[in-house]
Amino acid sequence: MKKSLWLGMVLTAAACLVACDDDTGANSQDPLSSENDISANSGNEDNPGNVGQSSESLSGSSSSVEKSTEPGDGSSSSVKSTGKKGSSSSAESETESLDGEAEKVWSWDTPKENFLNPKIIYKTFVDSKRDNKTYKVIEYSAPGFQGLWFAENLNYEMEGSWCYDEDPKKCNVAGRLYTWDAAMKACPEGWRLPNDEDWKALFGTDMSVAGTRLKSLTGWTDEERHGVYVDYNGEDRFGFSAIPAGLWNGQDYCNAGSVAFFWSSSEEGDDKANSVVFAGNPVDDKKVVLGAIDKSDRFSVRCVQDKQGGN
Repeated sequence: MKKSLWLGMVLTAAACLVACDDDTGANSQDPLSSENDISANSGNEDNPGNVGQSSESLSGSSSSVEKSTEPGDGSSSSVKSTGKKGSSSSAESETESLDGEAEKVWSWDTPKENFLNPKIIYKTFVDSKRDNKTYKVIEYSAPGFQGLWFAENLNYEMEGSWCYDEDPKKCNVAGRLYTWDAAMKACPEGWRLPNDEDWKALFGTDMSVAGTRLKSLTGWTDEERHGVYVDYNGEDRFGFSAIPAGLWNGQDYCNAGSVAFFWSSSEEGDDKANSVVFAGNPVDDKKVVLGAIDKSDRFSVRCVQDKQGGN
């Protein structure tokens, strides 16, 4: 099946399926801050998993994972968790708006930490054995998966990876776009590319609303439809914070602000592998789609780490 046809089936209203529209936003950004104080999410009955706050070290990690008791406590650990002191709340379906620092729609001028959920306590992982880049991560527990997920797109430079529009400043916002072969080797030591079962555990039982639950609170396309303003931002209940980083579809970089593609490690033959699709449009806004596509395309990467003693 041709790539454009598959995309047309899973994203029936996306503009990037055959040709790319111009992207919103500037081509540069200010240097980002690697630490962003955020508060807690206790989970709720609609959550297929629990976002934990454990401070235990996990096997296979290149660094320990711990939780700092207060922001800025001087801890020397390269991997820790920070949050707003004394704050604890659930990321329910009616989420509060951010404090105005983040753009409501996609902008390359928005620092990456502004797309995170301010209600979540994120752990911090430092890729200390490679490039010392810092990532926010969440602990997630659900049937089929117990462990850690990256809450940001991977930004490790290697063969088979590119910045959107081949602009290095855009990597600081949205990470790099990888071919499948590169994605399979891109995660840090002790981490791996998630497979279909890992993704399904994150989605929960209803993929028709998983997009709403996992998409970031801000950054997704908005528009006026029939006189009513709508946006396609999510609830980001668990801190996964899926951002619309766009893709390279074999011809062009496109759809930053309205589409997010992530690789799965699960293959579908020699030339195809599964990918996870989030979209910002009136047809596909709430759901997530899992389907096969050419391994040569360039998509975002999230890494997972299995919990010590987990299956």
